[in-house]
Amino acid sequence: MTLLLLVLPVFLVILLGAVLRWRFIKDAGFWNHLSQLTYWVLFPAFLFYKTSQVQIGHPGIIDFSIALLAGFLAAVALAWIWGRVSGIASAALTSVIQGAGRHNTFIPLAVSAQLFGASGAATGTVATAVLVPFSNVVMVFMMSVLLGQNKKSLSAILLDTARNPVIMSMSAGFLVNVLGMSGDPVLYELTGQLGQAALPIVLLCIGAGLQFSGMSRQLMPVLMACTGKMLIFPLVTWSVAYLAGLPEEFIVIAVLFAIAPTSTAGYPLAKQMGGDAPLIASIISVQTLLAVLAVPVAVVLLGYQL
Repeated sequence: MTLLLLVLPVFLVILLGAVLRWRFIKDAGFWNHLSQLTYWVLFPAFLFYKTSQVQIGHPGIIDFSIALLAGFLAAVALAWIWGRVSGIASAALTSVIQGAGRHNTFIPLAVSAQLFGASGAATGTVATAVLVPFSNVVMVFMMSVLLGQNKKSLSAILLDTARNPVIMSMSAGFLVNVLGMSGDPVLYELTGQLGQAALPIVLLCIGAGLQFSGMSRQLMPVLMACTGKMLIFPLVTWSVAYLAGLPEEFIVIAVLFAIAPTSTAGYPLAKQMGGDAPLIASIISVQTLLAVLAVPVAVVLLGYQL
């Protein structure tokens, strides 16, 4: 019951976003602007604040990173093989791969902070620093190949990734950390106050973006993506983390990031590159609902004791 009380507020905020969008604030422009504010200002401030203070030299960081990347690669490989064997169209396959491998940073970060406090948020920030650049490069590269857009070079993909505000803010935070400047009171207070608004606002936006139209025509691709994301990714991540002897906090947070629903950033990427945007929207919505049960169940199965 205590675990449920800790995790439930995260999903209630998502539900509130869905209700607000459905009944009260129906203007799509409002939610788009709110998402842009979070993407360009609030969330980068949060990540800068955390990365500027995280203990980079922790001995378990390397094994923690390997566990996350192993789970990611296993889920993507399964989605690609299953999709090819099933003969689904390339555009749909790109959405399945995104659904199996990408992760929503905000939900596991919020839950990590709820469970472990400041140290959980810091460890979650490290997970973000590991997964975001790697998954972005892999996804754009695979989509370029599958959709026949080979004109985009690896250097161009890497440059686009480097311009991502999430990557830029974390890079700046790590630099400040290494240089020993994290104690600056102005910078500390500014990014801290902005960062406090990031998670609740982005959770509202996630709820507002849920959509389930046309789901009946997409059951098999959705099943493929959910199998990769909610089963293979967390199982492989847990196995590697457990065998590496990581502390309980690291194992729980690694699995939280592995089992988190796919990133909402997959939708604009699918539209931009010619993928199946309606399919990835359905995958995002289904996985977000499944996460309401999957996240607390995963934590209980891991034996985490409050």
